[in-house]
Amino acid sequence: MAAEPPKEQEAAQAPSSEEKISEEDAAAIAAALGEGETAAKSLKCLDCGKLFKNVDLANYHAEKSGHENFEESTEEVSWTCLWF
Repeated sequence: MAAEPPKEQEAAQAPSSEEKISEEDAAAIAAALGEGETAAKSLKCLDCGKLFKNVDLANYHAEKSGHENFEESTEEVSWTCLWF
C-alpha cells in the first residue's frame, strides 16, 4: 500500500524549514545540549568520588590507590586533600 501525500490541512500545520527560532528558545536548546558550560575546574575519581585540583594530584592518587577512572568536573576544589 503506497503512502498518501499529506492533505492540504496537514501540510499547512507542518513547520517550515525557514521558520526562525527565538533567542529564548535557542538559549534553552543550547542549555539542554550542554553548550555554554564552564570549563572543567577539577578532576574527579569515578572509583571513589574524590576531586583533585590538577592532573599531578590525580596521578598521585591513581598510583597510590590503583584507581583508573577519572573525568573532568565543573565542581571546584576549595581545599587540597592529602589523604589518598
